[in-house]
Amino acid sequence: MSRNKCGGLLGGACFAIAALPLLAQPLPTAKPEQVGMSSQRLGRIVPALKQEIDAGRLPSAVVLIARKGKLVYSESIGFQDKETGTPMKTDAVFRIYSMTKPLVSVAAMMLVEEGKIQLTDPLSKYFPACKGMLVSVPRADSVYARVTYNMVPADREITVQDLLRHTSGLAYGEITQNGPVRDAYAKAGVFQAGVRDYDSRGLTPAEFVGSSRSRWSTPASGCRRRRGRVSLNHFRSISRRAPRPT
Repeated sequence: MSRNKCGGLLGGACFAIAALPLLAQPLPTAKPEQVGMSSQRLGRIVPALKQEIDAGRLPSAVVLIARKGKLVYSESIGFQDKETGTPMKTDAVFRIYSMTKPLVSVAAMMLVEEGKIQLTDPLSKYFPACKGMLVSVPRADSVYARVTYNMVPADREITVQDLLRHTSGLAYGEITQNGPVRDAYAKAGVFQAGVRDYDSRGLTPAEFVGSSRSRWSTPASGCRRRRGRVSLNHFRSISRRAPRPT
């Protein structure tokens, strides 16, 4: 099941980038007109969103608008918890699910641009545990009218490009129908049947980026980061050079 134990891939880099203190610094504020925006037009945003909330089509929203490196609009509408009446706040923390992918992809392509990694690099170059992986292949058993699974060597290694285009073969425990894969995830402590967002790791952002021994992984994998050729310092450097709002 080694193929499905390997996945502490670039997804973990997103946490590294997002959690760095540099990105936690607040933007300076300015009046909209100082950066070429209209206070009158920005004022239409909250009423429009409030209509959606009042109609029950949207529970809440947080809107932050920045231009030329300055924050010109910051509003929160609706509830963090409607049952308890807890109002939404502008500093609320959200889990953004698959929207981490564009952030990680930008970081990865910056590394490619700088020659730190190549799209054709095998994943095992950075995660040695991912070398010589096996694939769990279903096979129909006509005698017992059931599906069985065989472990066979992968035709080729997973590449960086595979991670970026969803062709790595790694699956989510709550989605895959492959029994051995689900069992391996459950044994690794990264999946629990019937719990969509189960995560037993209990890692804080500081643990992800606190040292060169940081453990990187994703809910769909059981492979933890080892010392690799692309260091955490590369991602710190990327965070400093990532495009800012204009």
